[in-house]
Amino acid sequence: MTDPPPTTDNGYRYYPLLGPRAIRLIMLHGSVTENAPLCCEIVDTDLEDPGEYSALSYTWGGESPSLPMTVMPGNNKHISGDDPSPSQVLLLTPNCAAALRILRRRIGGTGRGIWVDAVCINQADHSEKNGQVGLMAEIYQAAGDVVVWLGGEFAPRDTRTIRFLSMGWLKWVREVKPQGHFLKKRLIAPFWEWAPYWNRAWTVQEAAHAGAVLLCKDSGVIEIEAVFDAVWTYCEGRRVPGFNFVMHQNLYEGARRLAGDTRFGVWGFGRWDVANVAAKGASDPRDRVFALRSVYPEFGMVDVDYGRDVGGVFAEATRRMVEKNMEVLFEAAGMDNTLGMPSWGVDWASERGHDGFWTYGWLKGLAAGGSEARCRFDDDGRLYLTGVVVGRVHERFASEVIPSFSGEISNTTELREVRRMDGVIYGAVSSWVYEVSAAAAEAESPSETELVDGIPASVVRLINYVATENTFHVSRRTRALLQSRLENRDGTRDIRRIVSDDIVRSLPTACYEGSRMFLTTEGRFGWAHARLEPGDLICAFAGLMYPMAVRPKGSSYVVVGPAVLDGVMDGMRWPADEDELEEWEIV
Repeated sequence: MTDPPPTTDNGYRYYPLLGPRAIRLIMLHGSVTENAPLCCEIVDTDLEDPGEYSALSYTWGGESPSLPMTVMPGNNKHISGDDPSPSQVLLLTPNCAAALRILRRRIGGTGRGIWVDAVCINQADHSEKNGQVGLMAEIYQAAGDVVVWLGGEFAPRDTRTIRFLSMGWLKWVREVKPQGHFLKKRLIAPFWEWAPYWNRAWTVQEAAHAGAVLLCKDSGVIEIEAVFDAVWTYCEGRRVPGFNFVMHQNLYEGARRLAGDTRFGVWGFGRWDVANVAAKGASDPRDRVFALRSVYPEFGMVDVDYGRDVGGVFAEATRRMVEKNMEVLFEAAGMDNTLGMPSWGVDWASERGHDGFWTYGWLKGLAAGGSEARCRFDDDGRLYLTGVVVGRVHERFASEVIPSFSGEISNTTELREVRRMDGVIYGAVSSWVYEVSAAAAEAESPSETELVDGIPASVVRLINYVATENTFHVSRRTRALLQSRLENRDGTRDIRRIVSDDIVRSLPTACYEGSRMFLTTEGRFGWAHARLEPGDLICAFAGLMYPMAVRPKGSSYVVVGPAVLDGVMDGMRWPADEDELEEWEIV
């Protein structure tokens, strides 16, 4: 008889899998009573011919395994008949146990298997875990369906409400406030707004299965497509579902298209979505990369290894992304990251506060004149970019970080409070512009005196550029105001008349918050990532739409972050003769 392996955290003794492409499946026993203890067999099968099974998609939610499930030996090849104690008890998290109890009503005793990551993978065996996580996308793809369980608190009672909404029969709800409120609180919000399922990293690839279904409390299932339709029916004319929910929908529709359903288009991730996807919840920070291997082919190139340090995983994932699209560098963690990464590495596990102008690409930019990307890595992890200096941050004229309230605003925040926050941000920008102008006007050195006349025009030019070269709406009145200030027909030198509060308010607060205003040594106005310091260089690099601030470190440079700068955004400082470009070593 094979010596039993040690007991794991869930109380179960796992035997080694039979091969590199072997997986385990749960074969639930049926029950005549709903509250009967869970009982099953756990069998090995090969992914090449696994038989019929469903994959469960749910959230662990930080719960500890505490509820028992009896595991019978069945036809497990690892256990011989003379084992004096053939059955074992495996502990499940409450959320997993709840899902299996409901699934037992549907498939218990039918011979259809269930794949559940927490049960079917020996989480204590790093070698096995690495291999199984590497197969995760294939495991879900091979499943007959993926059963989405939102949790007992959030799952719908039955399929009727979702089906009713998905067919568009409740559009009158939007016109009858009491009923609309009732539906939102009692029927819609739990499985859409409140369920933590949509905020997790692993669920992104799981719910993208073309056969994904939502499990209801009565054991009924409904196509995940109907869930998306129901939410959009409710939201029509009110609001847009959140990014996390829409992301699941887009991936699902792409999977359906790939499966031959011509109603849907294949959805490709935009270059700006990566930070938002990767920042989704995960118990292990490395899962920000590993959980998205089927979503991003670049992440799929990173070997699954839970023994590797987090910084190493994140740096390799960043490198793979940079080789595909350099603009991921706008999310670089900088030189002060705590993971031991190069400054160009992205901290995929960082809690995102403010999303800057660089995150979603709403601002147009041709700082490098539309030139093609030119970058390379050496064996020591150094990144080499090709570009040119377009400005140096003035030693005296860099603001404090402009306040950001993005993490404090929700759907319940009162309008007057939002306006107060906006006023703080706009006030900080205006005050700094006035203070800098006054300080420059009092300067005795000729070089600083020359800045005085140029500051107002530079501020207005950049604000006008951002207001006109973007994807958000700017009113006709605002455009006319900016144009009049650009022309400055009366020749005024009064900074408060030229750069009025109305001028500063031409842009949404999202353009300013969480950044630092600055002047270059030439007197050009700009703002940049909060890490900016006096003396930093502003560069245009081939392949990047926005300028990038860098800081000298020995003979190399470190990434500070993206910037916007007057006179640079449209490529006017990009040399016509590319022999003037230099290669920059980024560490």
